[in-house]
Amino acid sequence: MWQVTATDWDAGDNGRVRYSIPGSVSSIFHVDQRGVISAHETIDRERYDAFRLPVLAVDMASSSAPQTGSALVIITVEDVNDERPEFTQPTYLFTVDENQLPDTVVRTVQPLSNKYTSFIFYDNFGKCGPVFIRFSLLNSESGQLYSFTTQLI
Repeated sequence: MWQVTATDWDAGDNGRVRYSIPGSVSSIFHVDQRGVISAHETIDRERYDAFRLPVLAVDMASSSAPQTGSALVIITVEDVNDERPEFTQPTYLFTVDENQLPDTVVRTVQPLSNKYTSFIFYDNFGKCGPVFIRFSLLNSESGQLYSFTTQLI
C-alpha cells in the first residue's frame, strides 16, 4: 500500500480532491479518495518487474472547469523466493570416467526457469574411498548458491 497526497487551497467543494488512476493499469491498482493506492491482485515478480502509473487529482469544483494535477508513481516489484526450479525431465543418467579429478563438472542441467543453473560435480575423497556427487543450484538473479552432496552406493 502506498499513499499520494494532493492539496487544493480553495474553499468548500473547490478544495476537495478526487483521485483516480487512468488507463489499463487501473485494472491492477486502485486509488481511494484518501489517496491510498492498493493492488486489486497479488503482484508476481515473474510477471511484472515494475509499474509506472499516473495518479490524477481533480478538484470538485461545480461552478467552473475542475482543476487537475497529476503525479507519476513508479513501483518496483521485489522478487521473493516463491518459485522452485523445475527440470525438463525427472531423472538424468550420466557417467563419470574413472580417475576424474575432484570437482570435475560432469554435467550442467538447465532448469526450465532461466533464473537457475544447476551443476553436477564428481568428488572422490581418496582414491579408493567413497564416491560423492555434489549438486549445486545457482540463482542467476540473486547470485545465491544452493548445494548438497550425496554418496553414491
